[in-house]
Amino acid sequence: MARKPAPTDADLCPASPFPMPESRNRVVGHDAGLEFIRQRIAENAFAGGWLIVGPEGVGKSTLAFQAARAILGATGDGVAAQRAAALIAAGAHPDLFVARPEWNPKTQKFAADIAVSTIRNLIHFMSRTAGMGGWRVAIVDSADELNRNAANALLKVLEEPPSKAVLMLTSARAGRLLATIRSRCRRIELRSVERSVVAQFLREETDGAAGDVEKIADAAAGRPGLALRLALGDGATALAAVEDFIRSSATGRTPESIARLTAKGSESAFDLFETLLLDRLAATIRSKALAGAEESEMEALVAAYDGARDQFARGAGLNFDRVQIAGAVARALARAGVGRMAGVGTTG
Repeated sequence: MARKPAPTDADLCPASPFPMPESRNRVVGHDAGLEFIRQRIAENAFAGGWLIVGPEGVGKSTLAFQAARAILGATGDGVAAQRAAALIAAGAHPDLFVARPEWNPKTQKFAADIAVSTIRNLIHFMSRTAGMGGWRVAIVDSADELNRNAANALLKVLEEPPSKAVLMLTSARAGRLLATIRSRCRRIELRSVERSVVAQFLREETDGAAGDVEKIADAAAGRPGLALRLALGDGATALAAVEDFIRSSATGRTPESIARLTAKGSESAFDLFETLLLDRLAATIRSKALAGAEESEMEALVAAYDGARDQFARGAGLNFDRVQIAGAVARALARAGVGRMAGVGTTG
């Protein structure tokens, strides 16, 4: 049989500009959740399926990998623990399987979802004997990205969990998962972290190079992972674009920031923009509701939120050009006059 050619630079997934959860040695703001997991592990009661839920960027994946470290003996200063931790960080531990959307070297993009073939590999992994003689751990990061066939296949492991094996799923939208998946998993819920904790985390992680830490902590709304992406990535571009889109919606003009958001190499900024814009709209809806806004105003805001969210989702699912998506989102905001209702000035 001919040997498979060695991968070229074009075949390899690009390195993340942010620390990956498997390489982190701490979880921020969720000490109680981590202590709960450690107690269950100590009691030999952490087997089976677990669903870690919470907002995007709050620390779900990091907590899952901290649990994996504890289960696989990768905590502490001993030589064996350090070796196990290094293997986990490198994605090379024989008793850890991580299911994520795959990198496509032809398109130079990650797949839109987790394929059923990945889950079949996970099932095969869970059926094997542990390579290091202990436990096996599988992490689905995240279950929100499972396609229908993959989600159905995953049920096999949850319905008949093997001994000495743990399956952890993360989800920011647990309500959209199959009810049968939710019912077969024990749940750990992570809530937003205190703003001061997020700000201190940024100062420590970026060594003071995060720019306006207070502004970033505000925008992150209690999510340390999102805060780090904003600080080390294209956060400034995304934050400015949100303000531009909201302001432009009051006048109906096309936001000037569309060009920056859709330029080549701006995928990260666009993803952050999506998260921040939907956050901003949701916060405006909550604020208006508490203030007793008129029903027509609330309906317009909800329609703007739904319209923007649907455009982002449809664009990703159908692989639309980002210019098309951004333009459709801008029109959805303009129809509702979001800027006027949010009290954003129209000058400048």
